[in-house]
Amino acid sequence: MDKMDKMTKEQREQALLEYRQRLDKKIKTGRTVVYVIAIINVVMAGASAAVNFNLISLIVQIVFSVALCAGVAWVRFLFAAGAGFNAITTLMLLTTAAAELPLWMPFVIVFNVVICAASCVTLFYSESVREFMRARKRR
Repeated sequence: MDKMDKMTKEQREQALLEYRQRLDKKIKTGRTVVYVIAIINVVMAGASAAVNFNLISLIVQIVFSVALCAGVAWVRFLFAAGAGFNAITTLMLLTTAAAELPLWMPFVIVFNVVICAASCVTLFYSESVREFMRARKRR
């Protein structure tokens, strides 16, 4: 016998209501996480475009950020893989060229590595992000 079979109708309705509330909270948290990651990505791409004068890269990053917020699943994995790759390569840059960099630059690089690594792990493993993406897909 299933646990739900032993419950009264009111208990089942209450359990369903509690489940929906937990799911709604996960979706809201996932939405916040995804939007923050997308905004950080656009800001970093804007800073990079200002330094490198690469407008096409900025436009591509904006399009991918919008797609991530819209719930496109493959963009989530692209973002996660890209963030992980960026964290690794930036860390390698820091370890090989730290002596030649200006004093403030290692702090910027470490900040970038932390943001990229956190984005990678969150996009790959967060249950809230997963539920948000599923909710967007069902719409």
